[in-house]
Amino acid sequence: MAKPTRTAPVKIPEDMTLNGSNTLPAQIEIAEGKSVQLGEVVMLAFQKSGLQPEAWNDLPEADRDAALNLMIENMKVAAAGVGGDTADNKPQAGTTFVSADGQSVTITADLPSDRGPRARQEIRYRGKTYAPGEYLPADIDDTTLDELDDYDAI
Repeated sequence: MAKPTRTAPVKIPEDMTLNGSNTLPAQIEIAEGKSVQLGEVVMLAFQKSGLQPEAWNDLPEADRDAALNLMIENMKVAAAGVGGDTADNKPQAGTTFVSADGQSVTITADLPSDRGPRARQEIRYRGKTYAPGEYLPADIDDTTLDELDDYDAI
């Protein structure tokens, strides 16, 4: 039996933003007291898809949302202890997600914990201006995240 080939994660140009979802919140609760940012879900689902960034962005919104919702369900299963619980409430290297059809994906690198969501438009926060594409700080409170999400700023 042939060994499965492993592909390196696709690099995303710094000036490119991956499309996410207009229907999902900026913070997603995967277990009581555990949440992840939508941007992290987008990155994981994008990496699992194997698509190039342009192809991901060209997906119909319903297809992209389906991929994101599947990743969220997998993260909920992992947070419940099936795929490994993490100390900082984020999936880390070695966490495995399994889809309903039995396929799995294992995170091979820790997600950055010092980054917040990526700005879609210019945002002024705590005396600093963030240009579109720049990452906001990770310590933004939920109320501010909700407001920025309502304005489609993140």
